[in-house]
Amino acid sequence: MNQEEFEQAFDRLTPRRKDVLRRVLAGETDDVIAKSLGIGKATVRKYIERICQAFGLENEHPEVRRSKRFEVAKLVAKYKPELLGDRTPVTANEVAVAETASTKDMSDPETVVTELPQSAKLAGQVQDESEVVWQLPAMPQQNRELIPKAALNQSVSDEHKRKQFAKNLNKLGSENYLDGDFHSAAFYLEWAIAFDPNFGKAHYNLGSTYEELRKLELACSHYQVATKCKGSTVDDAINNLARLEILEGNNVAAIKRLLPSLKRVKDASVKYTLHKNLGWAYFQQNQYLEAEHHLRKAIELDSFRADAYYLLAQVQEAQKDKESAYSSWEKGLKYDLDKEPEVPWRLPELDVWRTQARQRLNAVEN
Repeated sequence: MNQEEFEQAFDRLTPRRKDVLRRVLAGETDDVIAKSLGIGKATVRKYIERICQAFGLENEHPEVRRSKRFEVAKLVAKYKPELLGDRTPVTANEVAVAETASTKDMSDPETVVTELPQSAKLAGQVQDESEVVWQLPAMPQQNRELIPKAALNQSVSDEHKRKQFAKNLNKLGSENYLDGDFHSAAFYLEWAIAFDPNFGKAHYNLGSTYEELRKLELACSHYQVATKCKGSTVDDAINNLARLEILEGNNVAAIKRLLPSLKRVKDASVKYTLHKNLGWAYFQQNQYLEAEHHLRKAIELDSFRADAYYLLAQVQEAQKDKESAYSSWEKGLKYDLDKEPEVPWRLPELDVWRTQARQRLNAVEN
């Protein structure tokens, strides 16, 4: 598709489809778009399919919908980059007038207006566009090509405004992460850090996102920054750094990193993870008494999480306590399966331990 073809396709979009396109480019999920427009999620998906078709991108299967969103965004960045900075949906009057003036096919759900869209300003929009300055660090090529070129040479001097942009972008990144769209999450979180390099929560979230993308060096670097920032995510970042060190076999370094946090942390959920990771690291060091101590502390804090039980079962096996190990494997598997449906950010070691649990339990039953 060339520039002329893109402009023609864009001009042929109805005001409602342009509204949905802007919301997609703003990073809104199907659910958020549906609630904002007062329509069903199925109708939102139909809009997105029609938009993709308008630009020559087939979108027949749900599992490729996200990749087609990305392709649309690339086309927009190439031929109409100003839309990436336009976060204001078309107004209710524009939609109403345009749709009233057109001939409607009531069999098409797109022409049925159940509720007029609400005007909203999303992340990155200000009244005076000249005030917007986007200073971006190096980022992956697939994200960089989505950034308006004109945005790379400007800056925002208002510190409060920069921090507010960062918070909004972090929220968008978090929503995409929870939705399993890790490439989009990384894109928004990089923007968040560009606006506020000392935003610990965004660094932590970006580290978690890079873990899912299997970019572990980048994950570690952002966790490291998060540990030096103020805020509630310092010990979460320490936990994740220690976990990656354990996976690499650096158990002594992990223990050294975790112990100081254990003395100051009050939050039960964070404390659970600290004890769990310490138990894991001590187990890898064959220090079974220390490992069991920390794993039981973790279970005291939360007796419905699977990972501490899985690790305790392995410690008990190493101590030749098969009966206790069986019980721990059983509880771990039960609480693991109780968490279904599974989330896209599930820790990979849990799958390994689940398989082990099933093998051990099946062996005993047979």
